[in-house]
This record gives sequence, C-alpha cells and structure tokens, in this order.
Amino acid sequence: MHTCNYLFLACVAPLVLGLNENFQAWKQHFGKQYRNSREENYRYGIWKRNLDLVYRNNKDNTSGFLMEMNKFADEKCGGYRKPSVSKTFPVNLNMLYSDDVPDSFDWRKKGAVSPVKNQGQMGSALAFATVDSIESMHFIKTGQLVDLSTRELVQCCNASMMSPTFDCVQKLGGICSAASYPDSHTCQSKQCTPVAKVTGVTQVKKGDEGDLKIAVYRQPVVTAVDASHSSFQLYRSGVYYEPRCSSTRLDHALLVVGYGTLEGKDFWIAKNSWGINWGMKGYILMSRNKNNNCGIATSAMYPDGM
Repeated sequence: MHTCNYLFLACVAPLVLGLNENFQAWKQHFGKQYRNSREENYRYGIWKRNLDLVYRNNKDNTSGFLMEMNKFADEKCGGYRKPSVSKTFPVNLNMLYSDDVPDSFDWRKKGAVSPVKNQGQMGSALAFATVDSIESMHFIKTGQLVDLSTRELVQCCNASMMSPTFDCVQKLGGICSAASYPDSHTCQSKQCTPVAKVTGVTQVKKGDEGDLKIAVYRQPVVTAVDASHSSFQLYRSGVYYEPRCSSTRLDHALLVVGYGTLEGKDFWIAKNSWGINWGMKGYILMSRNKNNNCGIATSAMYPDGM
C-alpha cells in the first residue's frame, strides 16, 4: 500500500494506481489549464517522468533533501527561467579581510529581508534578486524595509547581467517604491521619486565561499547559480546538493541571506522568487563548502548605497 499523493511530499512506495486521477487532482490544485488535449498529453508525460524522479529521490533520501510535485512538475527544466546571468563585469572590488564572523547567521531574524515574491509572468529572477538586495541594503542603512519596484527595474533596465543592472539603478538615480511606481507597460522612472540609491557594487572573490560568508555577514548578496536540474525545480526541503551542477553555466539568480549547518552539512540560506509555495516557504538551503556547488560563489555581489 502506497502513501504517496499528487503533492508527493514524502513517498515510501511508488504510485501505481490512479496515476491519471492524481494528475487531474494535481492540475486542479495548481489551477493548470492547457490549450488542447495534445498539450495536456505532452504535459502529462513530463509530469509522469518528474513523478518517478521525485519518488526515486525521496524513497531513501540519500541525497539529503526532499523533492515534491510542485507547480513546476509539468515543465521541463529551464522552461520558466530567463538565462544568462553568468558573465561577470569589472566592478569595485573591496577586499574582505575580517574572519571575525559567526558560524551561523540569518538576516531574516534581523528584519532585513522582504517577503518572498513570485516573479510569475514578469520573469527575470535577476531583477527580483537585485531589488531584494537593495531593499535589504536600504534597511541596514536606514532601519526601514520598503517594498521597492521590481517592475521599474524590468521596464527601465536590461536585467540580464548583474553589474549592469546595478549600474542602471545608479544611473536612474535610485529605485522607487512599488506603491509609487506608475502602472504602465513602459519605463516611468521619471514619474516617481527614488527611495533607495545605489552608489556602487562590490563583487565577492570568484568561487571563494569564505569571501561569500564574510560578505553575507555584511549584507544579503545576489548570486547566480546553475538551476537547470529537475532536482532544483522540484526542491522541497533539506540541504540541496546536485553533483551534476555546473559552477560556470549559471542561469538563475538568488539572494543569499544567511548561512549555517544542519546535521553536519553546511548550507547557504537563499531566497528565491517563485512564491512561498516553492521550497521552504520560498527559500532553499544550498550546499556550502562543497566545492562551490552550483556556482553559488562564482558570480556574487552586493550593492553599496545610501
């Protein structure tokens, strides 16, 4: 007798009977609608393959993390992301010397991290992570956590590369609050008053997780990762480690807000932009000190500002 259902949070036996019924229940749960039967059959095929993948991962949990049939279970890897955040640009590199940092730290406990957002159809995870980082920087400097306009960044900047995105915010004179930015399909930055300003950007030493730890202790850090695997797409909980991950082919952006250790496994606390129903209420614990797994420290930087 199996204990699995369409949410597949933790399985101890494969789901054999009622496969289509579970797919239909999964569709209803996530409000999925397809254009025609051909597309539904195509999505159903992907869903079944992911179901098998989740079962195989969760049945003995040797990977150290759990997967689930979340809202992305009918999508191929990468179908919902915009790539190209891997290239790095010359920035103001301030050397980080201090090793006087705690073994664990979490900016959420300081009130410095805004609620998890859902990029949805807007796309551009980099824009969301960049705005999140500026919100945190602004809080650390002023004590005020303001919901800044991701729409402004998407409409007024080419949010596909990290350093130029921060440069764009600097040239705009800052970024407006979400509440004050006009509802429009074109850039309206001149129609609102900037709340947070960026004066520069500091890049973490490429591939150095020690530098990243010090940087994160200073303030939340934007980083690019390889998120092209189903294990990331369907992540549920635990310390995520993907042996097939690349440290150079990076296609997604996250905000690193802390770090720690769980049952002997070091991790980074990373905020995603796929809503609170993905992962650990919108967060993922990325492996730390595992040879820069998924490129967590390859292209990481944080804004300077006022």
